[in-house]
Amino acid sequence: MKGLLVKEKCSLWNTCKTFLIIPLFFYAALVVGMRRKGVNIDGFPIGMVFMMMGLMPISVINQEMASRWHIHAMTLPYSRTQIVSAKYITVLIIDLLTTVVSAAVLVICMAAFNNGSVEAILKMLFGGIGMGLMPAVVFLPASFKYYDTVGGKRMIISIVAGASIGVSNMFIMERAQKSSLFGGGFVFMCLMIVLFIVSWILSIAFFRKKDV
Repeated sequence: MKGLLVKEKCSLWNTCKTFLIIPLFFYAALVVGMRRKGVNIDGFPIGMVFMMMGLMPISVINQEMASRWHIHAMTLPYSRTQIVSAKYITVLIIDLLTTVVSAAVLVICMAAFNNGSVEAILKMLFGGIGMGLMPAVVFLPASFKYYDTVGGKRMIISIVAGASIGVSNMFIMERAQKSSLFGGGFVFMCLMIVLFIVSWILSIAFFRKKDV
């Protein structure tokens, strides 16, 4: 399993390192906005940061399809359960790292500019964690179901799923900020955790049935 996680790390770095520009841009915009224009920390689009980071392991799948990784993987001493689980564990690691970095940036901004509150930051993080898991919940079962499929079907699935996640991000994060601490954002995070586990189980079941 360690070898699979190392492979995921290398694939992410080679394929998706430009994704790291996204949170840096948002963090920089937050600092500049709060310093010059008095931007409210509650309006920071943290859901977008988590969502884009959560898309990284899914983006790697396209590279795997092009290199026929899934065929090579079957010759290695790893079970199909481990191959699938490596993706989900990677998503969890990325979500955790994004949470730690985002929390640090938000707390520093709150202290430096006397803007926002701990409760507001927690509500943002709850919603953000859920958004970070959502791409895996939506994309990975379909990806493992159609793992050896290329062309129109995969493209349609990606477009529909991507659009759904983008729209839900605005809807969910807005309501997370307006709810109580253990209201909308917290409930959404808990729901995504449950769905993430269900998605994990489904992906394993789908990939076990693939003739690769």
